[in-house]
Amino acid sequence: MRAGATAFLGRITGSPPLAPPTVDMAPAKAPVKRESMMLVYEKRQEDLSDFCAHYECLVESLCTAAQKGIVERLESEYFAERDWILTHYFLVRHYLAAFLPKDAVEVGAPDNEPQDAFQGLCASPDILTQLETDDGNMISRIVRTREALAAYGEHLAGLIDSEKSCS
Repeated sequence: MRAGATAFLGRITGSPPLAPPTVDMAPAKAPVKRESMMLVYEKRQEDLSDFCAHYECLVESLCTAAQKGIVERLESEYFAERDWILTHYFLVRHYLAAFLPKDAVEVGAPDNEPQDAFQGLCASPDILTQLETDDGNMISRIVRTREALAAYGEHLAGLIDSEKSCS
C-alpha cells in the first residue's frame, strides 16, 4: 500500500518514486515523512500563488472600474477572475480563514449567507452590481484580504524553511 501511494505521489509531483522502506531502514522513516510534508507545503504554496495572481487581477479590475468607469475589458476580466476564484477558493479558504480578522465575516449580498472578505469582493455576478452594492467597505476588504494572503504566505515560507533545516 505504501509503495503504491509513494508511486502515485511521485507521478503527481514529477519526482521519482521513493524506494519502499525495509526493516534495515527504520531510522530513515522520518526523512520520508519530512519529504512528504515538504511536498504538502510546496503544493499549498503553489495553490496560494495561483490564487494570489487571480485575486490581484480581480482587485485591479474593481479598482480601475471604480476610478475610471466600467469598460468591456474590465467587465470580462472581473467575470473571468470571479469565476476562477469562486471555483478554486476552496483550495485555500480553510488556511486563509485563520489569517483573516474575526470581523471579516460579513452577511452575503444575495442570500444573506455568511461570507468572508474574499467572497465579499466577488459577491456580485458583474462588476457594475459589485460596485453599486459596495457598502463602503471595499477598500477595507482589499486591505484585510491582502494582509491575510501575505500572512499565510509568510507562514508557508516558514514551514518550508523549517522542513529544509530539519532535513
